[in-house]
Amino acid sequence: MMRLRVGIPSIGKETKAVREKLLKMVAQVEDDSFDVSSGYELICLIDPGQFRPISELLQADCKGQADLTVISLSESVEDDSSFV
Repeated sequence: MMRLRVGIPSIGKETKAVREKLLKMVAQVEDDSFDVSSGYELICLIDPGQFRPISELLQADCKGQADLTVISLSESVEDDSSFV
């Protein structure tokens, strides 16, 4: 898993549509916040194969204004299931 930070300045109602598309592409959401002054920020875990589709979505829908940062390349996800 990869940990990403996505930052989108407030670009109007398109921000909500982009957010909904992003949430469908991520494996786990760690922080999902919106502030009128700074815009939308998402910190999440994704499957590495989703990086390019997320990048292309942000390029197309945010007109190059979004910020995509890889925080960590290898994150392990702990499963709640127990071993017998």
